[in-house]
Amino acid sequence: MQIAILGFLSAGVQAATCYGADGKPYETSVIDCSTAGDTGKGLIWEVLTIAVNFLAAGVGIAVVAGIVFGAVTYASAGGNADQAKKGISFVTNAVIALVLFIFMYAIINFLVPGGLF
Repeated sequence: MQIAILGFLSAGVQAATCYGADGKPYETSVIDCSTAGDTGKGLIWEVLTIAVNFLAAGVGIAVVAGIVFGAVTYASAGGNADQAKKGISFVTNAVIALVLFIFMYAIINFLVPGGLF
């Protein structure tokens, strides 16, 4: 079964019985244990991948909202310098947030052996 998160992020999710290092079974409905072993990465890597992809969607939404809000604030300034400066500040901060997230994403891919994605 596939569950779509925000329409474009998807993760293989189904109820499964997984076995811990001690051999004891446990039920899970978050990760399909049968595919986790096929990739050579453990369950933690799949959970980390889902979390980072979810954060990427959240950052994307926040950046677009910040740019739109800043543009509307700037366009509606009507000659008010403080309002125009506030709009420019929103757009600048949104772009800085996007650049910082891209660097964080690259650092995670660099630090995880074999890459996360």
